Amino acid sequence: MEGVIIKMIQINYDKQYNKSSSPYSESHRIKVRCWQTIVVLLDFLDPKTIYTPELRQYYSAQFGRDLIVEVNKHLWKAIELNHLPSVRGYIEIVIIKFALLYPELSIEDPNFIKTLLDPNAKITVASSFLLIAGFIMTKLHFTLSTVSGIQLK
Repeated sequence: MEGVIIKMIQINYDKQYNKSSSPYSESHRIKVRCWQTIVVLLDFLDPKTIYTPELRQYYSAQFGRDLIVEVNKHLWKAIELNHLPSVRGYIEIVIIKFALLYPELSIEDPNFIKTLLDPNAKITVASSFLLIAGFIMTKLHFTLSTVSGIQLK
């Protein structure tokens, strides 16, 4: 399951699927399906039910990498790429869901704040980041550490 999530995110970097600028093309459909699947697979990464801190620690030691950190890193890269609105919408949903599962990790990621405050960011990327930040602010009610709450505000 861990490998599937990463591979589905990495499809966005594959040159074969770069030309998904036309709706309903094969590469566009593949990207949409991948992100739809990731929305469902995120339930398996819930630290309160399935992917407990103990299990996360065990897998990190077993495989020499922390899946949660890796997914977080890939999500912030993937959203900066060019996507059709139908794909971008699913990416936003995945990031919001992931950020609600792991708020400290997501919001404190330097890529998030750097891109959110970047005056030269593409309009689509900037609007995605504002949407994500706004949703997180309304849902978390600043239960984050003081630094994260202030940084997000």
